[in-house]
Amino acid sequence: MKYIIIWCFVWAVVSNTFAQTLTAKQNEKGLYGFADETGNFTIKPKYDKIHSDFYKGVACVVKGKKYVFINTSGKEISKSYSWASYFGDNDLCLVNTGGKLDEEGNLTKGKYGYVDLNGDERIAVRYARIGDFNEQGIALINEGGSINKDGDFEGGKNGFVHTSGEILISPKYTHVGEFTENGFAWVNIGGKYDDSENLIGGKFGYVDRYGIEIIEPKYDFIGPIGEDGICWGNRGGKIFKSDKKIESQLKVYAKKEKDKTKIIAKREELENKLTGGMCDVLRNKIQGGKNGFIDSKGREITKFIYDKASNFCNGAARVMLINKKKEAFGFVNRQGKEITKIEYAEVGEFQNGFTYVKTFPIYNKKKKINIPSKYGFIDKTGKPLTESKYTWIGKISEGIVACRNEQGFGYINNTGREIVPFILQDAKPFQEGIAFIKLPSPFFSKNQIGKPLSAFISYPWVDRIKSLGKADLLKNDTIAALVNFSSEGRYGAIDSNGIVLINFQYSDADKFTNNVAPVKSIKWGCINKNGETIIDCKYEEVRTTFDNQIIGVKNNSFWGGIDLKGKVIIPIEFDLFEDFSNMLQDYIKKGRETISARTMEIYRIHKKNLTEHFNIISTIPNEYWDY
Repeated sequence: MKYIIIWCFVWAVVSNTFAQTLTAKQNEKGLYGFADETGNFTIKPKYDKIHSDFYKGVACVVKGKKYVFINTSGKEISKSYSWASYFGDNDLCLVNTGGKLDEEGNLTKGKYGYVDLNGDERIAVRYARIGDFNEQGIALINEGGSINKDGDFEGGKNGFVHTSGEILISPKYTHVGEFTENGFAWVNIGGKYDDSENLIGGKFGYVDRYGIEIIEPKYDFIGPIGEDGICWGNRGGKIFKSDKKIESQLKVYAKKEKDKTKIIAKREELENKLTGGMCDVLRNKIQGGKNGFIDSKGREITKFIYDKASNFCNGAARVMLINKKKEAFGFVNRQGKEITKIEYAEVGEFQNGFTYVKTFPIYNKKKKINIPSKYGFIDKTGKPLTESKYTWIGKISEGIVACRNEQGFGYINNTGREIVPFILQDAKPFQEGIAFIKLPSPFFSKNQIGKPLSAFISYPWVDRIKSLGKADLLKNDTIAALVNFSSEGRYGAIDSNGIVLINFQYSDADKFTNNVAPVKSIKWGCINKNGETIIDCKYEEVRTTFDNQIIGVKNNSFWGGIDLKGKVIIPIEFDLFEDFSNMLQDYIKKGRETISARTMEIYRIHKKNLTEHFNIISTIPNEYWDY
């Protein structure tokens, strides 16, 4: 027995070595076979073509326009097929029976399946189409579909198969989407595409990357499954197509605004307002019906009661209910629990563990006054971090948000703490740990670097000034100057602790990008985080770009690009910043070669032709445009 095992092992090694040395060879009659290292045929030349060399002891040959698999002894180990692909890492080869190649070399008709290294049909040759296997060994299969006159595959039913040959889901879906990065694909039963490529009707659900149906197809629309493993579903809704009110508003807007890009953006704004920005997995805008949430195990974690719902973001999803024609918003958590009352006029998305909520305006009957809407902040459990007392808020950036109250601008962090006194004339968003703020002239001197704002701004002092009457102010020129908050202020910069990093000396400023920020004295230039001037303030406008070596500058109404030393890299000849930006992209793609005079001449010709073109089309009345 011992010797038999040893002999089998030796024979396996010899056979494998032998298979690796076999190479395709053609004889004088034009037929192919396989020869060993000496050039002698070990498999007789009787094939019209060698489709693939030996792979793990198996090769594919063509004989009389038929593909067949053979082993190293030349024995045919499979049926004959109309076409074959090549063995992949999963040791399977896609084959087709009954198919034909069209003029472009594409295989049409026929049935597909997979053959293994034994020549057996691991997956029966019976499907109209089989997709590629994913990392989990799952592939899409289709029965009954065909290629239409436009060359697109359509129709039939879809299911899923494993590389083992096991049919995980028998073909039953009318449509199947692509698998997303988090491993889910939407499925639809009964839907049809209209002329605008909208998938109309049918029911939606989901399968996972393992070919398991995790959400039964029973929803009219369904949202994408997010990182939380939850999606929203809709019952009774319809695809939003057009609205007479929107069209009417757009006509009025288009008479004042000639820029087509802005008109399209306005349409998007109006449509989002009407639909709540709700889009299904196919990016169709949804209107009407009731919405709820489903987890990745197919469980409905909320009732389907909401008029609008959003995707989950950082552990919570926004929901909306319509009550007496008033749209009220709130939040639902991963467990399907409402963490706030559905009572706000507006709510944001959670970032850094907090977000804003906006109250509705209230009429005080006793005082007979209107109390306007105010903003406040809550944490991810729905607990209030601040009172609703802010009249304006900016975007949350780096865990800090600029706000405004009755006194002025300031900032709060994600704990609800006001990090600077609310006496600023302006507050820009934080970026790269720095934000530009604007102070009225009474509150700054030549050098405040390293000092906290609270060291030279105090609420009692400010309140005292504000409490003085006009007559008292006129008696004291110093106080009169201090209280003049409408006077010209200056911008400087602070860190997230309210420490001054850059003195208050600029009439305007923009955020830092790659250690560079545009600032304005009389004209625009740039500084670094140390407050050092790196581009002199001599331009009409300055913008940082996606490239940290080139700055966009505007001079004499034209845009161009300079480096951080002020050298012109891209000629200042472009009418629009976007045109300059496109040239910048091309410059980088070409290895930062100097832009030639010929390139600029082409641009000038193109600009001239484009100008003439728009001069012609501008004479066409607005009602003829398809916005």
